[in-house]
Amino acid sequence: MGDLGGGKTTFVKGLAAGLGITQTVTSPTFTIHRAYKFGGDGEKGAATCSLEHFDLYRLQGQDRDVVIDELAELIDDISAIIAIEWAQPAERVLPSDRLLIEFHFIDEHTRDLEFVAKGTKSTKLLDVLS
Repeated sequence: MGDLGGGKTTFVKGLAAGLGITQTVTSPTFTIHRAYKFGGDGEKGAATCSLEHFDLYRLQGQDRDVVIDELAELIDDISAIIAIEWAQPAERVLPSDRLLIEFHFIDEHTRDLEFVAKGTKSTKLLDVLS
């Protein structure tokens, strides 16, 4: 969560780099959803995962429902990491146990990130990250 220009996509770029994703990560503001594959090396049995990046800022009406349905299907996919900008419209399909990141504007080049764990799994994840 955060204002426009708050650094949300920049954060996802860093997350992608940390996951070993070499594709160029760009904002999904106009495409709504972008997916990036990582992991696996083409060998038999090697898992491939994905970073699913959504931006729900511009969604309205029936388009919103279609995208939220797509998101609902991805939520149960254990091989997907899902990052959602402007997630409020999808509240009804989001798991209760999730990690929220709030972006607070400090100045033109600085943001303060506040991590909020909502549940047991996300609390454990936050403990590992701390």
